[in-house]
Amino acid sequence: MKSDTKDKLKNVAKVGIPKLLGVTTVKKVCEIAGQGVDYVENKYNEHKLESSRPVSIEELNSDGFEFPTMIKIVDRSTRSKDDLYNTAAGWIENKSNQVLFLYQKFVDECEKEFIPAPDNETVFYYDPNCPSKYISVETYFEEILDSKLAELERIAFAIGAKHYRVELRKSSSYSESRKDSQHHKAGVAVFSGETGLDTEKDQSKKTSFDVLAEATLEKNNTPFRPELKWFKNSDRILNLIDMACSGKELTEYKVGLKCSKILTMSATAAANIEATYCKIGGSSSLGYSKKVKEEMHQEFLYILEF
Repeated sequence: MKSDTKDKLKNVAKVGIPKLLGVTTVKKVCEIAGQGVDYVENKYNEHKLESSRPVSIEELNSDGFEFPTMIKIVDRSTRSKDDLYNTAAGWIENKSNQVLFLYQKFVDECEKEFIPAPDNETVFYYDPNCPSKYISVETYFEEILDSKLAELERIAFAIGAKHYRVELRKSSSYSESRKDSQHHKAGVAVFSGETGLDTEKDQSKKTSFDVLAEATLEKNNTPFRPELKWFKNSDRILNLIDMACSGKELTEYKVGLKCSKILTMSATAAANIEATYCKIGGSSSLGYSKKVKEEMHQEFLYILEF
């Protein structure tokens, strides 16, 4: 028997195909009357395709193809010896979430945006507000926070504000120290402070706050309705835009926007992503469930001057 056939049959024994055939050893597999090695190999390939389906770059870029929410970039050598995957652009597996394992050489041909530029073994999760964009799971919450801040800045400009400021306020019981690098992006400084919560509810509680964004804008004399994604269902933001666009004179506007209404992801999604990340070789805990829990007790304070 050829050595490559022996190797395949050993793989067959490992993955449990013999159980499907009613046998338990490689020798007995080979002895199945009237079936032979080709039959066993076919069964082995069928088993692999059930759990791991190869996909071509043409299929990935075709109309109607539904991309998995998670992508892992891998080197082609990972499965270079397997004929089923040798001509593919990658493969799809079902874990806690469906995952596309994409060969790095096909990243530029794949019609998706990756943030940051992908390296081997990098794992990405899609942006729900822009399905063609995939963000590294290592920096996902930070990138989504930047996206929310950018939208608040666009709102401020669209409705004619001369100055805006965004603070992130956190309950002391959920506030944790963070490295400044998490929010030192695009030259935006982070300032921290502390202020009391509603004394009628609990005089002992306090909130910490970070100034996440602050800028003076060029005056826009013709207010318009900006495109909304994160805040499209916020009654307070919609009311603010209505007032500005209806010609009402505004001098200052201050509003609290609860992060629980614009969560980066649900608690269920966070748990599923963490479980999937571990199953595909994640080297560390993402801490998503903890971050979602923290968001539930945070609030943006949005201050505008006109």
